[in-house]
Amino acid sequence: MAKTKAEKSNLDRLNANVTAAVRTVEEAYRELAHAELALATATSPTSVEGRIARRGAIRAVRGANDDRWVERLLELFLYEDGIDEKLKSELRKIGRRP
Repeated sequence: MAKTKAEKSNLDRLNANVTAAVRTVEEAYRELAHAELALATATSPTSVEGRIARRGAIRAVRGANDDRWVERLLELFLYEDGIDEKLKSELRKIGRRP
């Protein structure tokens, strides 16, 4: 069934709203990732805060839909002094695309 001009206009507006909302959410995830990264770099990977921040940074970057940034964070975090195998495994799992 063909859409009327008004229906098409309404769908275009709704699609534009969805696109704008997605961009807003991705930007919020980027902002969160920067905050988590700052916390991660200020803490040890052996501390509770450091472990949470590292996982949070990768989750936030994944939410921002930035695969290259995920890879860079994994490279940064996985080779830190003091990081244990359990956290490495968790970070790799979070960093994988679903």
